[in-house]
Amino acid sequence: MPERTPAAADQERRPADAPASLVPGPARLDLSPRGLIALQRTAGNAAVGALLQRAPAAAPPKADAIAGLRMLLRDGDAHGAIAYMGRMEPGDAGNALATGDLRGLAVKAFDDEEMAHAMYALKGGTLHQKLNWMAAEGSSWKLVRPLLVDPGVPDWQKTELYQQNYLRSFFSKICGDDEMEEAVGLLGGTLEAQLNWMFVEGTSVAAVKRRIGAHKPAGRIALYRHDYMRDFFADLVGDDGMAELVDLLGGSLDDRLRWMAYEDTNYAAVADRIRKASDTDYKTVTPDTRWRLQQDLSAKEWSRVEAMLDRGVLDAHEVDTSRKEPHWEKKDYTDPTSKWYVETYDVESKYQLERTRTELRVRVRIKFTGITPTAAHLKLWRDGIDAVWKDAFHVENADGKKLPIVFDPVFNAGNPHHTIKLVPPVEDKVTGHLVKGRADAGKWYAGPNANSVPPEDTTNGLSAAHEFGHLVGLTDEYQLAKADYERIVGPAPAAVEPPGGFTSHTIMGDKTGGAELRHMTEFVNWLNGRLLPGEKPYRAVAGPP
Repeated sequence: MPERTPAAADQERRPADAPASLVPGPARLDLSPRGLIALQRTAGNAAVGALLQRAPAAAPPKADAIAGLRMLLRDGDAHGAIAYMGRMEPGDAGNALATGDLRGLAVKAFDDEEMAHAMYALKGGTLHQKLNWMAAEGSSWKLVRPLLVDPGVPDWQKTELYQQNYLRSFFSKICGDDEMEEAVGLLGGTLEAQLNWMFVEGTSVAAVKRRIGAHKPAGRIALYRHDYMRDFFADLVGDDGMAELVDLLGGSLDDRLRWMAYEDTNYAAVADRIRKASDTDYKTVTPDTRWRLQQDLSAKEWSRVEAMLDRGVLDAHEVDTSRKEPHWEKKDYTDPTSKWYVETYDVESKYQLERTRTELRVRVRIKFTGITPTAAHLKLWRDGIDAVWKDAFHVENADGKKLPIVFDPVFNAGNPHHTIKLVPPVEDKVTGHLVKGRADAGKWYAGPNANSVPPEDTTNGLSAAHEFGHLVGLTDEYQLAKADYERIVGPAPAAVEPPGGFTSHTIMGDKTGGAELRHMTEFVNWLNGRLLPGEKPYRAVAGPP
């Protein structure tokens, strides 16, 4: 290591905020009280300290260092004592600061600024010791700050201050909110230690955010171990404010929700954090945190949160729409002479859309009234719906993420979306057989044999699949006027509309085909309206993923 020159050593000792141009050379020193005050006013406290350290005078004999300072302080010679302290050896300076009666004498001899100048002048002792003397005298942030910015003060001397609650009280007395934030920034240390001092003094949300942002993730997460920190945060902010601050802190979903629940939270904030959690993190929420959340939410809201935590639900929506559907009908389809006329139907669609971490689910809760369906009836209808809708489509996006579209009819459900009345078959007047009539979205046939092949006495699976399409919002695609066909299906197969209109070859038309991609439009639009952060839009694709 190269030998340091006296000039370099002197530069190293100079407080950071003391401009070199304002520290006079030894030949021009004016150590009179008037000279010191003039220099302090023009160059600042740090410059006075540097001046005193460079004053050209012989160091006192080592054995007499403490005694000599005691004598000057007893005489009330503030100017002489400051100059004397600037010439003390580092070891003597530390001993002097540790001598209790000297501090008492200094408090009597010095005013606030003189005490600060004395501390700047000393070449030895710790920051803790110097602040003890200044606190005993009384001081100000303006006078304390030069000690904190002095590059010669090691970090450990700064961070050890946090262990002294009386120094926290001292800083709280001399600092305002902004000054305390600056003080802990200069002291360094852990985020917990810094916020502890700031909260005791009084602080702002903006200041807390700045301090959090100045620390690495590990330092932020460590706050969750301290309940008193949680209490400080809760006193400072409201529901949304706590949610925002825990986002800055990071940590697990359980960490964040635990603090949010302590403050009192709301469904929107909780749901948003669960959605943003990873596929593993959302499973870490403890029973205690769940219980606390349940106290803050309504029964309905908690049910949704439970589904998010237990089944990975990210979003859910109850759809309730109604519309009018006009298409061509005949009074008697067995009579070739029967005339076509336009019949307008009122159709209501209700269902639940549910996006989980692994699927897009379209659920319809159905309650049957009238005839009680047997297991054979239910199987016939479920098999028919599955044959058309199960594994028929999935969604995928540009990142290659895929979700199956799951169609889920829930029979005999509580809180139903739809009530379907089951009626008995009618007798065919020609054959005498019991046969089903024409089903619709609110009426199905349930015969004693649950038979879906001629002679059918029960609404068959294909009809159940068609009516299920209505329940989830799809329109009839048979016997449509040209304008309606092109609005619902696409280009008409012929320029001239035939008697009875146009019919598609799909499950919603003549039932000779299945569902098509366009039937997925509303479901995919809903999903794309609720994408996760950074998630790319989806499109419907035929078949399972």
